[in-house]
Order: sequence, then C-alpha cells, then structure tokens
Amino acid sequence: MSETQNPRPIDDIIDLPYSELTEEEIELVIDYRAQIKARDEQFAARMEAQRKASLQSIQIAQAAAQRDKTAFDNLVNAAYTRLETAMGVGVGNGETQSE
Repeated sequence: MSETQNPRPIDDIIDLPYSELTEEEIELVIDYRAQIKARDEQFAARMEAQRKASLQSIQIAQAAAQRDKTAFDNLVNAAYTRLETAMGVGVGNGETQSE
C-alpha cells in the first residue's frame, strides 16, 4: 500500500530487473523509456531538418558566390580590355606600345 501512495522515483527503478518491480513500476518504466525514445526520435528529426536547411543555405551561398565571382571577373576583364584598347595593346592590330 505504501508503494502505491509513494512510488519509488524513476531513477531508483529504471535499472532494476522487472522481477523486482511492481506492475505499476513496470508500466512507469515502460512509459518512461517510450518517452525517451520519442524525444530522441524528435530530436533526430529536428537535427536532420537543420542539417538539410544548413546544406541548402550553403548551396545558395556557394551559388551566389560563384555568380559574384563571375560578375567580378567580367568587370575586371572589361576594364582590362578597355585599358589595352586605350594603350593600343591587344586590339587585334598586332601592335604593342613597344613597337
């Protein structure tokens, strides 16, 4: 009767064999383990979703970086081409400034 009114804490019974537990304690242990398993599964699902979101963010950032690099390369090449044209170098006439 005292066990029904004052059940032992879960920490005290979780590792005991079922043969040493009352029916109520066995149910308590089973429920406790089921809750832990459910929480672990929810945590794993959240971590997987976060991992996927992080990978997607990385892919978006990489694509943006590649676009920015391409745009920067195009600007540098355009400026270099203008400089060559202004200096008379590399405009297809075969002349260079030293000639």
